[in-house]
Amino acid sequence: MAQVLNLLAPDQFDTTWLSKVSDVGDNKRLKLNNLRKVLTGTLDYLKDVVGMQLSQFPLPDINKVVECDNAHLGRLLQLILGVAINCSKQAEYIQAIMEMEEQVQRVVMMAIQEMHGMPTHSI
Repeated sequence: MAQVLNLLAPDQFDTTWLSKVSDVGDNKRLKLNNLRKVLTGTLDYLKDVVGMQLSQFPLPDINKVVECDNAHLGRLLQLILGVAINCSKQAEYIQAIMEMEEQVQRVVMMAIQEMHGMPTHSI
């Protein structure tokens, strides 16, 4: 996730930031620390760089992400998707989304709308 953020927004998630997120193997405490850095960096980017208000968005519990809880992992990935569609290469990523299967596009669009506090319709 950290490497993806570095690719999406290298000015914000630079090599110095990336070096603070290291490979930790199976150590849950260190994974938790890495995920905390990813979540904090992502939230800072979305709030400070993009100006996105996430007051209505249920933030992921990183303790549950470490436990492989799909719902919380999905929330974290949703936030990273928010970085992708708002970074300097957003046109490229949005074009890639538009080339996906229609059902996948629908799910991605719902994830984006949910982040922006728009009402979504169930799949």
